[in-house]
Amino acid sequence: MNPLLDQLAVAGIIAGALTFFVVRFLRKRAGGKNCGSDCGCGASKAGKVGR
Repeated sequence: MNPLLDQLAVAGIIAGALTFFVVRFLRKRAGGKNCGSDCGCGASKAGKVGR
């Protein structure tokens, strides 16, 4: 392959991985404000109704 294409492919993979972890971190951080426990789920846990 072309060395330039190799460099671009590696840069794209690294950028994608960094984006994935940044988004995951921000979701966990924002999720802690809504959730009653430290589960990192991003939503508050509702009790089971009707049982």
